[in-house]
Amino acid sequence: MNPFIAVLAVLLVGYFALFVLQRDSRIATLLVIAMFVTRFTVNIAGFSVRLEMLAAALAGVGLLLRHDARRRLTTAAVVSVAAVAIWLVSGTFASAISSPEFNKSLGVLIWCALSFLGAIWVSTHPGEWPKMLAVGVWCAVVAAVLAVVAWTMATLGISTIGVQDDPTYGGWAAFVASIEANVLAGLLCLWGIVAAWNPGQWIKRTPRTLAVLLAPVAILTTHTRAALVALLLGLFLVFIFRRTARPLVIGAGILGGGAAAGLILRSSDAGFSKFSSLLDTSSGTGGLRRQINELALHEWLMSNAQLQGLGWNSFGQRHLDPTQPFKNLPSYIGNLPLQILYDGGVVAAAAVAVAVTAVIYIHLRARHLGLVLALALPYLLFSIATSVLWLFETWFWVGLAWGAGTYLVAGQRSKQREVTAPLLA
Repeated sequence: MNPFIAVLAVLLVGYFALFVLQRDSRIATLLVIAMFVTRFTVNIAGFSVRLEMLAAALAGVGLLLRHDARRRLTTAAVVSVAAVAIWLVSGTFASAISSPEFNKSLGVLIWCALSFLGAIWVSTHPGEWPKMLAVGVWCAVVAAVLAVVAWTMATLGISTIGVQDDPTYGGWAAFVASIEANVLAGLLCLWGIVAAWNPGQWIKRTPRTLAVLLAPVAILTTHTRAALVALLLGLFLVFIFRRTARPLVIGAGILGGGAAAGLILRSSDAGFSKFSSLLDTSSGTGGLRRQINELALHEWLMSNAQLQGLGWNSFGQRHLDPTQPFKNLPSYIGNLPLQILYDGGVVAAAAVAVAVTAVIYIHLRARHLGLVLALALPYLLFSIATSVLWLFETWFWVGLAWGAGTYLVAGQRSKQREVTAPLLA
């Protein structure tokens, strides 16, 4: 790179960082926007750096700079945070001794560690949650519109910007600015559910309605069955547990579902054929995912690394992507529980189990069952079809889970009433 351009880039990033660090609201906004823009990278010292990694790093700096802006976490949340930290440390050890290419594992470990810092920032800054959720729903609306536009342009043969070809079924799958189409689908799913629930009444009517209405149509254009099923499950749970959201779920659900059905029936996109068998795992991408899962489980069971695991993101270092055999791309485990076990072994599984148990304990005591189920079950459903473990798309919700119930359980209901209690109402 030209030295002048390199110096200019460093100065611009430095000024941008100083600008963001001046206010927590700027960190909050950047964290949310960045999770929708993961496609673009800058290579630094052999590592691919993404906007969400910069945002999480700035959040980590923010934790050190402004102690007065933070809220304390209670014992159960701290136990969960500590268990995740142990998991990351054990993952580094496992990668160092088991990964065929440690540098590739290290890059993902650093990414996940930064997302971890971002989650801690979210959990300790509940005053920024209204802004983050409002910004997130608007980002979901924009991403959904762009997904439909990008898919339409590709289908008409005008442009292939923001789409990728579906190697198994044919047609075009929209990714907009996400790493992959299925990653975008997961985002649209979770933010559509959040919009329907409307925590704390922080989301205005227009973006809320648009997010729920557009989510099923946009997910169709990503060719991601698991996310569509997860969205339907999430909206059903919102309907059951959130009485005030029922008119929106019914109205927007009927309109969005009707538009999605019309798109399937009228479009010539061969990729839509997969939606005729939503739960099929015997053929197509479902069958390939099942074969990869079986291979990964067998490989872990037959290894001598069952305790510490085979190294982070190391499955792709050993196997090529079977869906695109001529592109020499690394494969990946799209099943979250299996990925944790393969990468980090029994130690990782135990640490994650402790972290999840602590969070469940917090939210059961605080009686947050409805909201937790409406988000957690859909996430688990589409996480067995794609890999979003180290993306901030996952860790944002982890941060909310650490922080949401903590203050109520700690007896600070009155102190946090204007911020935390509405989230869970």
